Amino acid sequence: MRIVHFFNLANDAYMIVKGLRRLGVEADVVVMKYGAATQYPHWEEVDTTEVPFRPNMTDEDFAHLMRLWTPPSWVRFVDIGTRMGLLRDVGARAKVVNMMREYDLVIAHQPSSIYAMVAGVPYIPFDAGFIRYILGPSVRQRLALRSYRAAPFVMYTNPDTYRIFESVSLQDKIHFCPFAIDTDKYSPGTEVPNEVPTFIFSPSRQIWREKGNDVIIRAFDTYQKKFNSEAEIHLCRWGEDLARSMELVQKLGTKNVVWHDTMTKPQLVSMYRRSDVVLDQFVVGSYGTAAPEAMSCGKPVVMFLDEELNTKAFGEMPPVINARTEDEIVKALSSMGRKETLDLGRRSRDWILRRHSLEAVAKVNLNAYRRLALE
Repeated sequence: MRIVHFFNLANDAYMIVKGLRRLGVEADVVVMKYGAATQYPHWEEVDTTEVPFRPNMTDEDFAHLMRLWTPPSWVRFVDIGTRMGLLRDVGARAKVVNMMREYDLVIAHQPSSIYAMVAGVPYIPFDAGFIRYILGPSVRQRLALRSYRAAPFVMYTNPDTYRIFESVSLQDKIHFCPFAIDTDKYSPGTEVPNEVPTFIFSPSRQIWREKGNDVIIRAFDTYQKKFNSEAEIHLCRWGEDLARSMELVQKLGTKNVVWHDTMTKPQLVSMYRRSDVVLDQFVVGSYGTAAPEAMSCGKPVVMFLDEELNTKAFGEMPPVINARTEDEIVKALSSMGRKETLDLGRRSRDWILRRHSLEAVAKVNLNAYRRLALE
């Protein structure tokens, strides 16, 4: 059986196929040639600042990335025509459909399930939060939802989206799949944590309604002023609410705030290892890849998880410090010592090895493919 994971936003598809290949499964991944830099496997594999990782990569960027690292033959690229005129755009999208027809099974990452439906090939939509954005009146939204309904089932990564699937009567057609983490790369370093949390890292982009960055900043401000004047927080300088976050820091008079430009994943590994604790997100009740990456590096994570939905998805709660409000975050930080940090870090690493390693997630995918064969 020829299997392909189509499109690669945030490298979800690439990491799963990497795991499948480790298990001896012949699978490919198809990557859009232009678009966000985070969809290129190079973002995971190349440690360089030579090429700016901008939202829309150019021909020159792409050529330079390929000189820095040549992907394996199972990584294919396709131009879906987003930078072309209308007629050429249609032709490019037809090529996507024809490429899908080369395979026996398409795992359709967002938004390629629309193409797979048109192609008439066996497919499984892979939803990494896309369901949050397709319940609307536009043609694209209606087609995306239709492609979900037409599929035998949908694989989903975010436990909080269960209720959205439920709202459109798709809760019986979903198959949970954790994010795949390369535990060889995301591994503990030799750094010894401070006696109390001092180096604090929040890797989330600045988007308050989804990440709760304002809550993070206020909580750190309180912790730094009341409990540890030497504490510093490292934030990422990207996202639609960046200006608001910087204004809040200034308004509060918060000290020891360090801003970082977008990093490659190897650079992120270094940041995780240096951290005493990682603050992830505090709104939706699920994690993306940042939390499990940090946990794989043996770091404790403070964040908000919806206990009911995460237990439903995993069968047990992930070992994070569950906090949602400013006061709860401050309490978590102020009650952690070196012993607690090391203990939770070890438990976090063990959890990731069991639940999120490339091999573990590849096996989840294989079970989904078998389910399709039985239906």
